[in-house]
Amino acid sequence: MPAETDRAMAIQGAAHTLFAERGYSATSMRAIAEAADVSLGLAYNYFDGKQDLLQSIVRAGMEQVHTSLAALDATGPPTDRLRAFVTTSLALVRDHRAFWQLLYSLRHQPEALAALRDDIDALYGTIHARLRAICTALGSDDPALDARLLFACIDGVSQHYVRTPASYPLDAAADRIVARFATIAG
Repeated sequence: MPAETDRAMAIQGAAHTLFAERGYSATSMRAIAEAADVSLGLAYNYFDGKQDLLQSIVRAGMEQVHTSLAALDATGPPTDRLRAFVTTSLALVRDHRAFWQLLYSLRHQPEALAALRDDIDALYGTIHARLRAICTALGSDDPALDARLLFACIDGVSQHYVRTPASYPLDAAADRIVARFATIAG
């Protein structure tokens, strides 16, 4: 079984790299199999096709996000909850930069987005619900809007960090986001 798991992981790794480098539409199962050093038939034994591969890669990354967010305490002082959410979110980006680089590149690939729409919508729904609860607890007069703005800040910082990790002040940005949003009480 470990050899089978290794092969599946090699295929996923090759797909991840090629999707990020070439784009989803321009990557074939044959190219993925070659990059993974397996036969095309063997690649299809593990995955139904490149959409299945893409979904398995993205779902694994999203599971990390769900697990990390679920571990956050939904009680306690609102500012502490805000800080925990922001720092956890940005730590996920720092620790799994290759996944986020792929996810951000997929936003500009309609075929890939169509394959992932339900998964992405579910993830964003979870994030927005958590952020709305935090903004409500902070005393926002429009928690839905403030949650969207907060998410846009985290997402924007994440994208800039992914693009230039060596020079992006991720921790300082997290501190600034928390400072700005901790005062949203209307």
